[in-house]
Amino acid sequence: SFKSKDKNADNADATEKSSSVQREIRKAKPWFQRAQDVSATNHDYAIECFINGFKHEPDSMNMHEALRDVSLKRKVAGGKPAGFMEQMKSGGSDPVDKMIHAERMLALDPVNAKLARDVMKYAIAADEVNDDLSMGEVAHWVGQLAMDLNSQSKKPDKGMFIEISDLFQKVPDFALAVAAL
Repeated sequence: SFKSKDKNADNADATEKSSSVQREIRKAKPWFQRAQDVSATNHDYAIECFINGFKHEPDSMNMHEALRDVSLKRKVAGGKPAGFMEQMKSGGSDPVDKMIHAERMLALDPVNAKLARDVMKYAIAADEVNDDLSMGEVAHWVGQLAMDLNSQSKKPDKGMFIEISDLFQKVPDFALAVAAL
């Protein structure tokens, strides 16, 4: 995790650091199990189950990777990105809720580098405001994905590489921050 080591600053910002999401593995497990059970036959429902599981355990790295696999299978099977109205939703005011919404959008459009960057940005923000979660690994993983997706696009966005580099500095992974540049 990349949380601040300054305990006085943490105590001073205790009210700022409250988050509505708490890790509840017991509630997440049935959602993740159901998602894995239906992932071969019903990609859309599996994605929804993963998203519901993340509402209870957003830092489960194995499940983020499993969701990625399902989203790629959905894309190959002809799955379409989210509609305009769904894309316009913000996901809420909590950084974890925003990250989960961005990851849902990424699952529906798995080759969109901007969505991967958004997941990384909100994972970092969620890690900063919630001491109970370890979102650093998720941020690192999706940051690499965002960098790869951007470099593989027909017209890589130079500004996005700079944003990804700035985000990797917060993780901190300075080697990948330099690689993004």
